[in-house]
Amino acid sequence: MNFLPKFFTKISIFTLLLILAIFVGTIVRTWKITTLPFPPNGDELSFGYFGWSLLHFGTDEYGTHLPINFPSIGDYKYPGLAYLNIIPAAIFGLSEITSRFWSVFSGIALIPLIYLLVILLFESRIMAVTTAWIIALSPWSITLSRTGYENHPALTLTVAGLCFLLLFKRHKNKILFFVLASFLLTLSTFTYAAERIFIPLMLIIILILSFFKNSEFSSIRKQ
Repeated sequence: MNFLPKFFTKISIFTLLLILAIFVGTIVRTWKITTLPFPPNGDELSFGYFGWSLLHFGTDEYGTHLPINFPSIGDYKYPGLAYLNIIPAAIFGLSEITSRFWSVFSGIALIPLIYLLVILLFESRIMAVTTAWIIALSPWSITLSRTGYENHPALTLTVAGLCFLLLFKRHKNKILFFVLASFLLTLSTFTYAAERIFIPLMLIIILILSFFKNSEFSSIRKQ
C-alpha cells in the first residue's frame, strides 16, 4: 500500500475534487433511475421504442424507413435522440433504461465538460471545480438527467461542441477539432429545437467578441 501516498501526491486537489464531483453526480443520477422521479411516461418510452425499432427494422412505428423526423402523436419529434437510442437499445433492449440512458449519460458527462469549458474560458481551476460541483448537485440538472427527454442530451452536445471550438485554436490538428465541433453542434440542433436558436446566437456572439483585441476569441476570427 506504499504506492498510495505517491499516487495522491501526483494528483492535484482540483483533480480529486472533480473526480469526487463526477462520482457524486453519477450516484444521484442513477439511483433508482427506472422509477424516480416517476416511471417513464409515453414520450420517454417512445424515444426508447424508436431506437429499438431502428435497430431491428430501420423504421419508425409507422414503417417509414430511416425517417428524419418521428410523427409519434403528431408532435414530430427530432431524430437525434431517436437514433442515439440505437446504442442503449442494443445493450438493454426495449426497457426503461434505454429510454433514460442518454439523459443520465449527458448529466454525468456535463460535469467534466463544464469543468473543461471554464478552464478554457477563464483559466481558473478553482472556478472550474466550483462550477463542476454546482452542476453535479444542481436540482435542475439532476431532474432532467433522470427523465428521457431531448433537452439535457442536446445541452451536453452543445457544451462539448463549444469546448472543441475553443480547443480548435489551441491544438495543432485544427481540422479535426473543427470537424468535431461542427458535428456535435449540428447533432445538437437535430436533437432539440431550442438549440437551433441558441447555437447560431452563440456563434454570432463569439464572432462579435473576436473583434475585441483582448478577447479570447480574437485569434480564431479568420478560421
